[in-house]
Amino acid sequence: MNSYSRHIFCLLLLLCGLAAQGQVARQFWFAPPWMNSHHTGEADFHLILSAYDEDAHVVISQPADGNRVLCDTVVYAHSYCDIIIAPKSDHKSYAEAQIEVPYNQVSKRGMFIAADHDIGAYYQITHANGEAYTLKGENALGTEFVVMSQNKYANQADYNGYKSHNNSIQIVATEDGTTVKIYPSQPVVQDDGTVSTAPVTVWLNKGETYALKASGTAGSAHLIGTVIQADKPIAVTTSDDSVAAGAGQDAIGEQLVPTDMAGTDYTVIPLAGSTIESIFILALHPSTTVTLHSADNDETITLDSLGTATRTVSGVTYIHADADIQVFQLTNRNGESGGTVLPQMLCTGSDHVTYKRIPNSDYTILNILTQTTNTGSLYMNGNEILASEFKPIPGTDDKWSYIALNVTSKPAAMPVEIESARGVFQLGVIDHASIPQGTLTYGFFSNYANGSAIEVLADEQMLDSLFVLCEGGTVTMVAEAPEGVSNYTWYRDGQLIYSGDTLVLDMASAASAGQYRVEGESRECTVESKEFAFVIQPRQTVIPLTEVTIEEGGSYTWHANGKTYTASVRDTVWSPVFYKDLPVAGCDTAQALHVIVRSCISATLTPPDEVCGDERVLRMPYSVTGGDYTAIVRFGGKALAAGFTDGVIPADGADLLLPLPEAVYADTYTAVVAFEPDKPECDTIRFDISFLVRYPASVFTQKWNDVLAVYNDRYNRGEGREGYHITAFQWYKDGQPIDGATGSYYYTGPDEQLDFNALYSVLLTRDDGTVIRSCEYRPVHTDDPDMVTTTKQLVNGHIVIRRADRQYTILGTLLQ
Repeated sequence: MNSYSRHIFCLLLLLCGLAAQGQVARQFWFAPPWMNSHHTGEADFHLILSAYDEDAHVVISQPADGNRVLCDTVVYAHSYCDIIIAPKSDHKSYAEAQIEVPYNQVSKRGMFIAADHDIGAYYQITHANGEAYTLKGENALGTEFVVMSQNKYANQADYNGYKSHNNSIQIVATEDGTTVKIYPSQPVVQDDGTVSTAPVTVWLNKGETYALKASGTAGSAHLIGTVIQADKPIAVTTSDDSVAAGAGQDAIGEQLVPTDMAGTDYTVIPLAGSTIESIFILALHPSTTVTLHSADNDETITLDSLGTATRTVSGVTYIHADADIQVFQLTNRNGESGGTVLPQMLCTGSDHVTYKRIPNSDYTILNILTQTTNTGSLYMNGNEILASEFKPIPGTDDKWSYIALNVTSKPAAMPVEIESARGVFQLGVIDHASIPQGTLTYGFFSNYANGSAIEVLADEQMLDSLFVLCEGGTVTMVAEAPEGVSNYTWYRDGQLIYSGDTLVLDMASAASAGQYRVEGESRECTVESKEFAFVIQPRQTVIPLTEVTIEEGGSYTWHANGKTYTASVRDTVWSPVFYKDLPVAGCDTAQALHVIVRSCISATLTPPDEVCGDERVLRMPYSVTGGDYTAIVRFGGKALAAGFTDGVIPADGADLLLPLPEAVYADTYTAVVAFEPDKPECDTIRFDISFLVRYPASVFTQKWNDVLAVYNDRYNRGEGREGYHITAFQWYKDGQPIDGATGSYYYTGPDEQLDFNALYSVLLTRDDGTVIRSCEYRPVHTDDPDMVTTTKQLVNGHIVIRRADRQYTILGTLLQ
């Protein structure tokens, strides 16, 4: 591991049954903003990744810096991965050196997140001056952006003597040879240190970044309305460091969406009890009429192209324009601010979103916006959100509704899952933490792009990507979509063939084959189905379908149409008719023979039930035959917390070796040992194991020839570690309990000595009720005269040992 990647820690927290379908993608580009070193100094910098129905192998890299890998991990299905960038001791200095995008220079800081299956992602800064940046995948990529921010509140000029950063823009290129032109709306600090509104042109290769900032801290100096154009796709971040709104200072920011995702309809849902609630509206076309509807009044304003309007709102407000606009919302409670670009209402949303609350969250509000017809079909963590709890959005004729859910009472470590059984919704999340310092984050975790999908049923069966139809047969295809989708049109190989929601193919022939898709109109935009292939299968002589598995070196022989065939090669396929290696069935036709040659591993594992805490490894006898493999261990949460680490397991002869952490805590731990075969057709063999780590014998000590004593919690785990808090004792000799030996020490009596051929141990009960026995110890005899004659006394309520006219505590401390 190099000096950079060792600062990235992937903490995999498995959350069975949870999924996220918000900003879903397999590739994310991000240019991280720069933050005040002092104000953000104690923060953690997180990347939160969510997986869906399949495990996702995720690689986070900086492509421009030699494809430097920051983290390579697996996010397991229905779970999330919290990736903390740099340890607390040096996280900010590391972020400044390797992560945050510097100003007025081309740098190699572009962050690229790539997965082999769909994931969701967001970048989160916690502690003071925190904010959440929802990463929008392909929705964040475009060639034209207009910067959305706020231009009312100033940036704190400095924070405790540390200079804050003005409103800023960060850009990352996704392809080599990208030309980016920036047309500032307000003066910016140019590359040569001068200040002006002169256009800035930069040339970037894949993964390279560029950032610039406003020349001043005043609200009026902010860069809202700045136009960014590129000849290849880029991603853009905007950031406002230490915004002085109300009584405090807090960061706001967002990953922007390109102008082609702007719309005409938006809803603003204020934070209950907010101190400040401001919206910033920007028009993208001349003479744009914008109407604001609230419960109290309506207001109409006219904006020129790139013109802006600022309003303070006190209640839910619906915004409608006659041309595309963009809207930014700033919310503030008691000096802590959050800001986000609002998604347009029409044609956007998700049907399933999961959100993980920020560390130390003390209140979290979920703002859910949906069509009224979808209410009654939404669930939070499996529990129905009652339709009666939704409220209508003013000015929408009750067609749209919202709800502000307070989930503060739920455990912060438990993600909140919102899903809809009908239609889509938008989810805005306001999260606040006041420990150790206050910060508020605000972001939308649902899809900014088209969220309405058309499903196609063929003879009442859901179509995926392939449908095989018998020659001369008939099929009825029905387009299904959420309410509001209409005007369906069907296309074959790109050509319009039918209009309507139901398409019937009668007496299908070769001309019916091809690539099909369906389009529909939904809330003033176009939605479409997945593309699916129709295969028309001709009728032929019946040959029974056969699929066989043979062992390596074997063969299979069969007869068809008077001929004999033999196969011994893996994946042999015999069939007069097949499509993309998929067997086609039915229609009285020839069918496929698949011969699968298997040579897979078999494995045994015999893990011990327990191990002594003073051992260095847990030895597990094992055997594997049948091919090459890799042995991997993944520990349970308790074991990971105790210092065990996942990874490849070393072997020593016939044993696998699981290293025990130094001074491992006595407890029961679980793990999964997996033998992963090198051949992709073979299954992984898994063993669930559980083992007890007993106390090392060093938890007690021998004092003289007749006393054994348990160390107290200050000493029983070694210096610098929290000790075991013991509440009950039972001493054992050669595996049998010693009658009456139930104290913290075992004293044989003045006329007896320990048995130096026996093995002693002690059964300890901790204050949490855990009962574990120590490892065995064989006492050692000494001829020291001072260790021979003893008398046990009670002195001032304390038990002492008298030897040769000297008094000792039970652990041997000289009293006089």
